[in-house]
Amino acid sequence: MLVLLIAVATGAWADELQTEYTSTPSSALSNVTVSDDMEVTIASGVTVTINNGLTIASGKTLTVTGPGTLVVNGANGSDGYYAWEDEGDGGNGDNGGAAISGNITVDGATVIATGGRGGNGGWSAQGTGGNGGNGANAFSGTLTYKGGVVNATGGDGGIGARSEYYEWGDNGSNANAFANNVDFSHATVGYILTNGSSEFTGSVTGKYKVVIIPAVAVPVNAGATDEYWATFYSDASNYQAPSGTQVFMVKLDGTTITMTEVSGGIVMSGQGVVLKNATGSSITMTPTTSDASGDWTGNNSLKGTMTSITNPGNAYVLNKGAGGVGFYRLSDTGTIGANKAYLVYSAGAREFFGFGETTGVNEELRMKNEESATAPVYDLQGRRVSQPTKGLYIVNGKKVVIK
Repeated sequence: MLVLLIAVATGAWADELQTEYTSTPSSALSNVTVSDDMEVTIASGVTVTINNGLTIASGKTLTVTGPGTLVVNGANGSDGYYAWEDEGDGGNGDNGGAAISGNITVDGATVIATGGRGGNGGWSAQGTGGNGGNGANAFSGTLTYKGGVVNATGGDGGIGARSEYYEWGDNGSNANAFANNVDFSHATVGYILTNGSSEFTGSVTGKYKVVIIPAVAVPVNAGATDEYWATFYSDASNYQAPSGTQVFMVKLDGTTITMTEVSGGIVMSGQGVVLKNATGSSITMTPTTSDASGDWTGNNSLKGTMTSITNPGNAYVLNKGAGGVGFYRLSDTGTIGANKAYLVYSAGAREFFGFGETTGVNEELRMKNEESATAPVYDLQGRRVSQPTKGLYIVNGKKVVIK
């Protein structure tokens, strides 16, 4: 049974944490204390923010499941008092508060935790300036990692204050992201550790910033024989495709699609791609801090989403339809899945943008009378044609010639 302690903290009543969030709360929570074991599920595209810290009672565990996002900010320390003439030294700043205190398990969610900043020292007219308070850990208890993204940053130390005639106060210390090591023994996905810019291995303690980035399993869909396709997007990191998987940028220029293979198979963070393999097995994309090659600005029109979203407007998604493998117009209420890429086209009504069963190779066939009578016919711009004349068309995913 869930019991949530409503406690007085820093002069305010604690807010209540729900077991499920299907929409983003209208305002941030504050001073949340969990007094029993609890599981919180946050839906895709939903962000729950907690200010002034999240405390989990000793011996209890809070489990956060995704794919939504939990943001927790520790309480900032108060600044020291100002000392005017004949009032002595300036006051010291208070220490910041931890973002998350106690034991927490992250299982598929994104958790962003920032320790509280130390307060600044107080100025003094005739005495010594006050010292800055120390920053606090993002996680002061133990994190058990099963999957998802974790972004942890220690709180900054406060600034020591000046004095008109005597010594300045000392700056407070910046805190580490984690007070204790992370328990990775229950991880269900591969992952890498970074300090925000460079990958590292080993302990997470002693580091100001730590980001845990998971591998992503991407299901594929069948195209032609021995051809399987998918899209992928992430802004959490660059990602490396496995051996045997081709990676393509997709450029939409007017009504023409151009696919450019990415040498080395590394996808730049914040860029969508098309993936292709010959096995039909799920493609595991592995985070990496290595650089991606290629002209992503000039050669790529794909957009993407980290979470499942409803059609943002004029979206085309990867599919196999009457025009073969390509990007097909999504219904107004259709959804785009998490970590998926899509095209946007608003210049006119089109059913699809096709790029053929095999990249760069299109088979031309003479269209049979009986085939034309039963299968939808499209022109090369993806528009359905009810009475085709002589020319080149797409039928059942193949380029065909009517003579």
